[in-house]
Amino acid sequence: MMKLHSIPLVVVLAACGAEAPDAISGDPTAQNSASVTGDARGSTSTVWTVAATSEAIRVDFLVQDKSGQVVKDFADLNTQKMHLFGFDVNNLALLAHSHPTADAQGQFHALLPIAPGGKLGLFAEYQVTGATSGQIDRGEFSSGSEDGAAHFDLVNRKKSANGLTFTLKKDQLMVGMAMPLLVVVTDASGQPAALDPWLAKGGHLLAVQAAAPRLYHFYATPGSIPKPGELSFNCSVDKSGNFRVFVQVLKHGELEPTTVFFDVLSR
Repeated sequence: MMKLHSIPLVVVLAACGAEAPDAISGDPTAQNSASVTGDARGSTSTVWTVAATSEAIRVDFLVQDKSGQVVKDFADLNTQKMHLFGFDVNNLALLAHSHPTADAQGQFHALLPIAPGGKLGLFAEYQVTGATSGQIDRGEFSSGSEDGAAHFDLVNRKKSANGLTFTLKKDQLMVGMAMPLLVVVTDASGQPAALDPWLAKGGHLLAVQAAAPRLYHFYATPGSIPKPGELSFNCSVDKSGNFRVFVQVLKHGELEPTTVFFDVLSR
């Protein structure tokens, strides 16, 4: 039987769409490192407990208010109560985008892959009932020796996966200004790909910088698709530099999304 080593991490609010300060990192050790990001005025926070084995990482987490009470009442956010994202922080690879459900005590549970680079970045996206918007909380877990570093490629604008070809047509971001990133998706014959809405949207775009201090989540709604096979994401970021953006779409008739990434520059 594999032994699990559990480490609790407390992470405060990073409000979705609001300006977030730089990450404040805890003292790294061979076992774990904790990070705090976000707005100190936030009314809720996420408490993480991470248990690592040689094969996977088990993540248990809950949301609590300022008084320490567990929050159990969540509104649907893109059809789900909770979105959990896992990133390999050092290599900037997306490991998971899942939707765990809470148990009777209000705790969420998920099993994530090991981060090859040795450090796992966790993001919980949710909307408390009565809140006007969703928010994203961050956690970080080091599973041992760290390795790897993201290498940004600002030239390659075409990627293929699952019989689909993704072409990034508009690729410029500007600090404090909404800029459209335009992605064209074609099928194996070169025709516009048949895509189904996923989580009530025409497509999803996740943006992170080196070390993934913050997650940005943008959508292309079905009604905003300019032409068949085209997805336009209005992206607004508050930092300059290189970003890695992950595009997720649902191929017609399939149940799981197809994901590719591009590297773009924010000025």
